[in-house]
Amino acid sequence: MKRIILGTAGHIDHGKTALIKALSGVDCDRLKEEKRRGITIELGFTSIALPSGQRLGIVDVPGHERFVDHMVAGATGIDMVLMVIAADEGVMPQTREHLDICRLLGIRTGLVALTKVDLADEEIMELVQEEVAEFVEGSFLQDCPVVPFSSVTGQGREALIDALESVASGVRERGAGGIFRMPIDRVFTMKGFGSVVTGTPVDGAIDQGEPAEILPDRIATKVRGIQVHEEKVDQAEAGQRTALNLAGLEKSALHRGSVVAHAGRLEPTVRLDTHYLHLPTAKRPLRNRFRATFHIGTARVLGRVILYNADEIAPGSEAFVQFRIEEPVVAMCRDRFIVRDFSTNNTIGGGEVLDAHPYPARRFDAAVLGNLEKLHSGELHESCLAQVRKARMAGVSARELEVQCRAAPEKVEGALKKLDGEGAVVRFEKEEERVAASEYYVELRTHLLDRIRDYHARNPLKEGMAREEMKGKLPVRTAEKFFGYALGRLEQEGEIVSRNDLFRLAGREITLGDDEQRARKRILRTLRAKGLTPPTFKEMVEDVGLNADRLKTLIEFLVGEGEIVKVSESLFYHPEPYGKLRESLIGFLETHSEISIQQYRELANLSRKFLVPLAEHFDNVRLTIRVGDKRRLLGGSK
Repeated sequence: MKRIILGTAGHIDHGKTALIKALSGVDCDRLKEEKRRGITIELGFTSIALPSGQRLGIVDVPGHERFVDHMVAGATGIDMVLMVIAADEGVMPQTREHLDICRLLGIRTGLVALTKVDLADEEIMELVQEEVAEFVEGSFLQDCPVVPFSSVTGQGREALIDALESVASGVRERGAGGIFRMPIDRVFTMKGFGSVVTGTPVDGAIDQGEPAEILPDRIATKVRGIQVHEEKVDQAEAGQRTALNLAGLEKSALHRGSVVAHAGRLEPTVRLDTHYLHLPTAKRPLRNRFRATFHIGTARVLGRVILYNADEIAPGSEAFVQFRIEEPVVAMCRDRFIVRDFSTNNTIGGGEVLDAHPYPARRFDAAVLGNLEKLHSGELHESCLAQVRKARMAGVSARELEVQCRAAPEKVEGALKKLDGEGAVVRFEKEEERVAASEYYVELRTHLLDRIRDYHARNPLKEGMAREEMKGKLPVRTAEKFFGYALGRLEQEGEIVSRNDLFRLAGREITLGDDEQRARKRILRTLRAKGLTPPTFKEMVEDVGLNADRLKTLIEFLVGEGEIVKVSESLFYHPEPYGKLRESLIGFLETHSEISIQQYRELANLSRKFLVPLAEHFDNVRLTIRVGDKRRLLGGSK
């Protein structure tokens, strides 16, 4: 059977609760205050079985204008609405506001019950039926059944049940896939069980014993027990009125507005990009930075309106709007929301979440508006591309896209294959299936080539730019693996060449200036002549006539070219005397297996000033290994 939730709506004292009691036998007014005052204050819940066997979960909402917040929380997650209008009063203010709320929440089907018909004569009935027809014209209730009903006499009960059956048969089956989310609408404790929360899951399914998380507070818990329609079950699915017994939580840690979700999959947010409708009945335009009450799921928070492409929105107009809210909420794309005027408590608009985690963006930014248009009206692959573009050089994983686009893994993979085939994205990490927009690869490619080219201009004698130095100059939020992917692809394309983590432009040749050529000859001549007792770097600065920076660059170049050997930061050797010492050392160790520092001194005929750096150098290049106060051959070959 389909999982269907029916919600009531309508003005105070029009008989919503009495109607539900007549259908189900359950009085949803459970509070003493409700009994005393004769009005519904809190949400009520029950269910009925239709003749076909289809069971409807029922949410009964308050009708008083002071409790519209409760009504909005209760209407979240319902599939069809039962609009209740008293025949003796007709359409009233909360009737209209409730219809607006249902429309803004995306409810697409329902029916009307004309209650208290025992108090209306034939003439009044004709008038109220005309009024109702005019009221629902142009709305999703325009062609719905309108059933006269009396909870006192029972008139219309069978007709109402038949109408519910007919409307329910047209409700589309909810999918049980995705990340489990259940906005909490009620919290209580049961003796012997502990904390229990109720709500209507909007996505996914969760099993008894499964770990869960209470958001936005990030409280870890586990589902200890599940009830659906007051029956114990092993699994709760989207679209069912559900009670969850949660392990290890005090009632004080739970409240309406929180969400029970699969552990570790969702992030709370304080910023939402949306498509917003300003109701035609709104009394004034919506202006930028207007402070409003924002309702999403069962949460109610305050926030500021940021208009992306206008300074104000006229009543009846639509626009892309960002809400910057004052407390974290849990949301996903395609979630519906309601906005109410903070000062007057009137419903002024609502709409659909497009992006639950937008980056900060400037108003009137054409790229941002283009992305929002794709998220609003595009197909899944276009929505995925919009999210990939938003991530810029950070890229985004397929798993993240499942959350951002609220889509099943196989659908996201299909969308990425299409985008890949069109050349719109590049896949730069296979393990996480991470992708970036192709235009950002082109931008990063250009950036890297420009940095290397600029480095060559500033350092004409250096072999290339170090990888770590390039990393320090990357655009903001560039993923390291995207950087590595770009470098690798530039090498494959023959644009750059790398050696020892130094990168240079392909085809680049280093040309020494006249000063450097003279210094090079003098350095090589001096090092060859000095043999194993070369001048220090400081002494070479005084000898060759270059300042320290220029000499350091020249020496690094000569080391890179293999013309001299670097032993320490201040000692450099000509390859000939260095090579002879190396050969002598290998020969000694092949004969004697180990060498002491005294034997080293006799072999090389050197003081500790030169001997210690040389011995440590041969250890560092893994020719020898130190064991105690002696050294042994590690490489073993010439």
